Amino acid sequence: MSDYGIKVTKDGEDISTKPDSYENIKKFSLLSSVDVGGAGFSLLKVKVAAKVTLANGASEIVAHGLSYKPMFWVFVNNSGTVTPVYYNTSSTFAYVDGTNLVIENHEGGERDFYYYIFYDAI
Repeated sequence: MSDYGIKVTKDGEDISTKPDSYENIKKFSLLSSVDVGGAGFSLLKVKVAAKVTLANGASEIVAHGLSYKPMFWVFVNNSGTVTPVYYNTSSTFAYVDGTNLVIENHEGGERDFYYYIFYDAI
């Protein structure tokens, strides 16, 4: 893989530093694409980001189209406060399987949910 992409160094580090070793990679705040000796390093890459409004008791099923269970983030807007949704909460939950992201609302009213499905491009 070629060494290309976005590169942002930490304060005090030389921007011309090559990300060619683990020690040099740690000098960067952001690297969008790096291959060090065949061992790729990657950032979270967003496959899907969207907002869905769910009534109480409703669910949303989003097909992710990946061949593995991807990482995901889901947030709920509760009266102006946006908080993360976790699988083990009592009123809302979200989970991913080999095919879909599933979001369920049990908050007692209509809520906006924001979800992100990430993928690994290496």
